[in-house]
Amino acid sequence: MYKKKIKIGIIVGLEREKKLLNKTDFLIVEAGYNKNAIRATKKVLKNDVDVVVSFGLAGSIDKNLKNGEIIIPSFIVNHQKKKRFTSEKFNRLFISTLNIQQNFNQGLYTSNKIENLNTLNKTNKIKNVSAVDMESFYILEESRNKKIPFCCIRVIFDDLNFNIPRFIGKSIDENGKVIFKKLIK
Repeated sequence: MYKKKIKIGIIVGLEREKKLLNKTDFLIVEAGYNKNAIRATKKVLKNDVDVVVSFGLAGSIDKNLKNGEIIIPSFIVNHQKKKRFTSEKFNRLFISTLNIQQNFNQGLYTSNKIENLNTLNKTNKIKNVSAVDMESFYILEESRNKKIPFCCIRVIFDDLNFNIPRFIGKSIDENGKVIFKKLIK
């Protein structure tokens, strides 16, 4: 029996992440950092995808979640504490495909700025949130508006032991590009 290939739309935060993934007939990839993820998602959704995936890096705010671990959160929360659930069906599919051992009850917080993870960890009042990124909630909302399932796959890049230094965060523009003048200062 013929099985239809799933057409996957992937949104990454940065253009250099996009270059790591090859576009094919069944894999559509766009980049959009922070709120620019909305535009990237709209572009992907024009391709009649079966699922939209937010893929990229995240920071851990859970002492048990370490650098290099892969997470597939069951929900995403924004800075206004709006909570949206991800697709259980596609979460299970990607967890089994990627052979990930992870807890389905963990969530991801989408911030509109680079956060100090230790500060965010101490002030975190959102239950069961283990990580933070800057795009997933925006992507989820656009997918939800078009009634397309959404999944999030994130690799922990920085954790509570290794935080991105503040001067680097202040040297990045709204597109995720380094402003070398600010970095050198």
